[in-house]
Amino acid sequence: MAGGVLNGDPRPTLTPAAAAAWKDAGDVLVWNGHRIFYREAGRRDAEPLLLVHGFPTSSFDWLPIWAPLAERYHVLAFDNLGFGYSDKPADFPYAIHAQTDLAEALVRQFFGRPYHVLAHDYGVSIGQELLARTAEGAGEPVLSCMFLNGGLFASLHRARLIQRLLAGPFGGVFVKLLDRKRFGASFSAVFGPSGRSSNSTAATVSSTSCCTTWPTGASTPRAGLR
Repeated sequence: MAGGVLNGDPRPTLTPAAAAAWKDAGDVLVWNGHRIFYREAGRRDAEPLLLVHGFPTSSFDWLPIWAPLAERYHVLAFDNLGFGYSDKPADFPYAIHAQTDLAEALVRQFFGRPYHVLAHDYGVSIGQELLARTAEGAGEPVLSCMFLNGGLFASLHRARLIQRLLAGPFGGVFVKLLDRKRFGASFSAVFGPSGRSSNSTAATVSSTSCCTTWPTGASTPRAGLR
């Protein structure tokens, strides 16, 4: 698997080469007219596990634990619409309910049975909505759900300055001032010391998040989601 060793840790690291390998190993499906990037691994008869990434990154976040998870589970990771290698339509509402609809479509397509969820950050809100739909008897049941660094209570969320600026009335203007370099510099602040000192970790992850898309005609989706 692409990557390297960071501070004696043998797990794959988030490098440009690893990001390219992650994309090459994935595929694309169409959902509501939009291309969705995903990766699948593990035995089809193993317990299903859905991985839901956070903001503002992508499924590439799961690389360091991808191999051990795939040894035990039928694993599915995807890029939410507007993230990573999935499409980024300007007219999409980007609401949690809509992203959850996408997650459910993938579950129907690849699992079709009860499944587990591992969710991080922004993905935690999607995980909560999946649990709520399970409680209401809608969709495939969620067997278990693990949350990583997510906000369960909106009133306790402490947004960073850049998040408050982007969410404010002048967010549309402010985002035009951001380029990949500025985005990467701001994003690196959320990493621990080893991540910030890993030469290109933050820059690599940021380059596979909101700044990256599929070139027109670069990929032919396999099929559409039901």
